[in-house]
Amino acid sequence: MLRQFGVMLYPDRPFPVLIERVKWLEELGFDQIFLPDHSGDLRDRRRTWYESWSVLAIASLAIEHIRLGTMVANQILRPPSQLARQATAIDHLSGGRLELGIGAGLSTGTTTAWARTRGRPRSACGSSPTTSRSSMGYSVRTT
Repeated sequence: MLRQFGVMLYPDRPFPVLIERVKWLEELGFDQIFLPDHSGDLRDRRRTWYESWSVLAIASLAIEHIRLGTMVANQILRPPSQLARQATAIDHLSGGRLELGIGAGLSTGTTTAWARTRGRPRSACGSSPTTSRSSMGYSVRTT
C-alpha cells in the first residue's frame, strides 16, 4: 500500500506568503494540502483568517501535483448548492486534484451561532434541486 502524506495549512497569512508555502510544500514532496473550513481562527478570532475556498483557488493555480482540499467542508457555513459550485470550480482549476470531504465542522459555537441566525440547515438548500458535475466524474445534488 502506498503511503501518502498531507499537511494542514492555516489560511492566516497574506496571500503571497500562503503561495510561497504551498510551493514549498510541493517541493518537499507532500501529497496533499488541507485547509480548515472555519469562519475564523479558533485560536484567536481577532487574527487574520482567509476563507479556505479562496485560498484553495489560488493554491491550485500555483502548484501542479499536490491534491488540495479542506479538512472537512463545513456544511453550515454555506448552502449546499454553493459548496457544490465552489468544489466544482476548484476541481476544474486544479485539474481534478480536489479532495472533498463534507462534515458538520468542529466548533459547537459556530453551529449554535449559525442556527440562531439562519434556522434549520435544510432551509438553506432552497426549494429547487441543483446538480453539479466535477471533472472527476461525480455529481453533487442538493434537494
